Amino acid sequence: MKHITNPVLFVLAVFCFFPLVGCADGPQGPLAQAQALMDPAYRSKVFWIKGAGPREKINQWTYYFYDPTASGNARMVRIVDDKVEIFQPANFGSPARESSTFNPFFVKVSVQKALSTAAAYANEQKISYDHVRVQLRRPSSDQAPSWRVELLDNEHNLGTVYISPENGQLVYFNSTRSSPDSAAGFFNDVKRTFLGIGGDLEQFFTGERTVDQ
Repeated sequence: MKHITNPVLFVLAVFCFFPLVGCADGPQGPLAQAQALMDPAYRSKVFWIKGAGPREKINQWTYYFYDPTASGNARMVRIVDDKVEIFQPANFGSPARESSTFNPFFVKVSVQKALSTAAAYANEQKISYDHVRVQLRRPSSDQAPSWRVELLDNEHNLGTVYISPENGQLVYFNSTRSSPDSAAGFFNDVKRTFLGIGGDLEQFFTGERTVDQ
């Protein structure tokens, strides 16, 4: 591999590279702020990212890092309007596992793409919403982290858009008005035709496992 010796070319290469890898929260500000608080050994070991805000722009981010020196092996950083509000251990009842972590800089689908996909579907289906909640996690240790986008209107949850971790396209919209049968049908379809994780995905997102029982 040819090394870049010219410092100007090196800087240009760095700035060209980062848009390709797809930072999880778009502008690198909130994530960079959160990582700066962490021990360098754990800055790239994220196992959960949550965001909330108006549909046009998420202004609240919560990052959960794997950190074996903290209670529950996890630390939480919450950033609201670019200001750190919380930095503390996060205990989920069972210790966080390193195998569930991912490096957010190498996530293929950005949150902007996830929000754009959700907005396009909502417009097509004439779903009116004013706020969103997003989450990025790995459904299982052998699967890529994937986004889900909750659509809210006046704090009422209208449903959740599940996003492909490979190309950012719509996988499924789970309406809050959906019947249990239609929800189960979704997870069966996912198992057969898309992610191939079936019950793992259902259990991860809902806390229940019915598809493969």
